[in-house]
Order: sequence, then structure tokens, then C-alpha cells
Amino acid sequence: QSISHIFACTFMTGSPETFGAAVEAALRQRWMGIAAKVRAFLQSYAASPNWTARFDAQVARWLEVYWVAVEIGGDYGAAYAKARKAMSARKNLRHFPQMNNETGRKCTLTGAMAALELDWQSLSQRSGGVQVKPNEALGAIAAIKRFAQDAKVFDKELRSFPDLDKIAGGRISDDEPRYVAALHMDGDKMGEYLSRLGSADAHQQFSQTLAGFADKTVPDIVKKYEPGVLIYAGGDDVLALLPIQSALGCANELQTAFRQASNQKLTMSAGIAIAPSNYPFDLMLDAARRAEHLAKHRYGRDAVCVVEVHGGQVREAGMKWDDMKPVFQLQGYFHLKQLSKGIGYDLRQIAHDMGGGNVPAEARRLETRRLLKRRTNKKVDSVTRAEIMGLADELGRIAEETDGGGERGWTAVANWAILARFLEGRES
Repeated sequence: QSISHIFACTFMTGSPETFGAAVEAALRQRWMGIAAKVRAFLQSYAASPNWTARFDAQVARWLEVYWVAVEIGGDYGAAYAKARKAMSARKNLRHFPQMNNETGRKCTLTGAMAALELDWQSLSQRSGGVQVKPNEALGAIAAIKRFAQDAKVFDKELRSFPDLDKIAGGRISDDEPRYVAALHMDGDKMGEYLSRLGSADAHQQFSQTLAGFADKTVPDIVKKYEPGVLIYAGGDDVLALLPIQSALGCANELQTAFRQASNQKLTMSAGIAIAPSNYPFDLMLDAARRAEHLAKHRYGRDAVCVVEVHGGQVREAGMKWDDMKPVFQLQGYFHLKQLSKGIGYDLRQIAHDMGGGNVPAEARRLETRRLLKRRTNKKVDSVTRAEIMGLADELGRIAEETDGGGERGWTAVANWAILARFLEGRES
């Protein structure tokens, strides 16, 4: 079960300071207990008698807890809005921990903390280089994440996490991985909506609705797209790994279910990062989070943004959910081999040659129809052929709305066509 890292509560008696201190003490006690079990497990791999001092110092510095309290008065919504604003201001105050003066090799996962003085070669050999790669050395926080299950931190065995190659559908060859999609979704303007709730009871009822969405609806939807796997679902926040063919469909189903859960009052934005299965995992997740941020702030929320990352190259496309029908149509035509892959690059040529203000919109539309006709499979029936030709109007509308038919608008359309083909798993 995923637990949110932020919560709101009301209390009638006692001081906020006492309550906040009690919450922080409970969190730290639990955290230190987890760390102690992992430290005991790692003791047999010590390469220095002083390794525990570094471990303890890093553990003590890691957890940061913030709380704010406001008087409710007669307006719960206004009080909640005030609390949100105060929390934002508090977290924006920079925290300057004491200089740790750590020397030596850095943690290969975080790059910030120093690596623990352990026999990392033996730890790597213990798992055949799977749990710890041959050249890795970790700090305390990364080590706790890696070895929590071995240290029996949890009462129950954690479910195994599929290999990224398995999620991607296997490798094309030993040297050529397939691609996998990381999906990050988040509700739009949630804080504003919560501030409009008139009472603590209404807030609690809505929180229960979100909990049901996260605990039941999200896992059930992601399970339909196996071998995709859910990493996290907490309220309106979702993180999952999926085969690239499933990414858009899964995201669309999740945002539809979120709207239904909120009685059409709320929307959800999505970021999808497509990367090779051997791409650094943390960078892949970061790319998905950045794409979700773009969906909200570049494409206006209630939107999806897809980025393809490979080496130093990034291809991006974003759009409102309500405008996504042409993209899903393209996916379907590619899947059934009714449309050839070259159409995306044809549209890029329109962006380059005809994306200026001197070319009439009708000329661009006619050129799009010509290219669609050329790229349509000759065996396609007349009804489907007419539907494909109709895409010229839809794609042109999207380009015109994005940039008045300029180069940026047609580049966006071309990127969607290229990514729609890519998301069908046809990497070649």
C-alpha cells in the first residue's frame, strides 16, 4: 500500500507544537528502526571498523519533517488554503545541514553522499551483480532501499519487481534493448479544489474517495496492461512502468477513471517517458516527472506529454486529452499496418517547408492529404481510406491551434505521428 507523504488533520485541544513534535518523533523512530535492521545485515560486509559512524550520520541527516498549523475559525476552506500557503512558504526556506566533511568515493546512485566503507564486490557477487552492480558503491539511504527486504524490515515478503527487459518485451538482440515507458500522473489543481471544500467532513470524504482510487482502481487498471507494473499510487499521484504499446491507453484509462471518481469535477495530467530498457532507471523516472510537469505547465493541464529519451536526444509531443483522438487513430492505423511509418517524417517536411506564415492553411491541408494518400496501404478498403484522409483536417487543426500553422505547430504534429508509431512498438 502506498502512503502519502503529506496529510491534514484537525484537533480541538492541545498545542500544535506538541502534536507536530509527536508526529515527527514517531516518524523518526520508525525510520531509525528500519535503518538499524539494515545496518545489522550489512555488518558482515564491513571493510572498515568505522563504517557505522558514516552510516548513522547519513541516516540522521536524511529525514526532514515540516508542519504548519492555522486556526480554522468559521471557514474550513479558507483555513486549509492558508495552511497550504504556509506549508509552501516553509518548504521554500532552504535547509542548510551541517557540513559532513565526508571524503572518499561518492554513492554511485545519488552522487551526493559518500559511499559506505563496505565490501561492495562481495555484495555484488552475492546477487550475481543484480542487486548491486559490479562497479556500484552506495551511501546509507541507497543501501537501505536496496537491502531492506534482506534485512527483514517488512513483515511480509515484497512482491518481486519485473526486469525492465521483461516489461519491454525482451531484447531485440544482446546489444540492442527494446524500449519501455515510465508513466507519471498527477491530479490537476488539487490544492485549489480541497480549499473549496466547506468542512473537514467533506475533506475526509473526498480523501476516502482518492484512497479508493489509489488502492483499487489504479492497480486494477495497470494490471490489465501486464507485464506493466505499478510502482506507486497515492491519492491522485501515480507512477508505473509499462510496455510502450500500452502507455497511452493505460494513461487514458486512468485519467478517465479519475474524472469519474471525482464526478467529472477534476482532471489528471500525464507524463510518459520512452527510453531503452537499459537506460538509467532514476533518469527515466525523472524524465517522466518532467513530462508530467510539461503537460501541466506547457500544455495547460488535463493533458498528456510524451518524451522519447535516448542518449542526448529528446523528442517531445503534448496535447490536451480531449484532442487526442487523432493520435489514437494513428496508433490504430499503424497497428493494423494500414499506414506506413514514413508519414511522421513527411509531416516534419511540411513543418520545414510550409510552416511559415506565407503558405495558406489550405495548401498545408492539401499537402497533408496527398502524403496520407501516398502512405496508406493500397489494400485498405474505401471506408478506412476515407477516414485516414479525414485525418488531414484534424492534424491541420491541431497544428493551426498550436502555432497558427507555423513550424512549431507542424513539428508537434509530426512528433505525435512519429511517437504514435513508436508507441506501437515498431522501433525499426
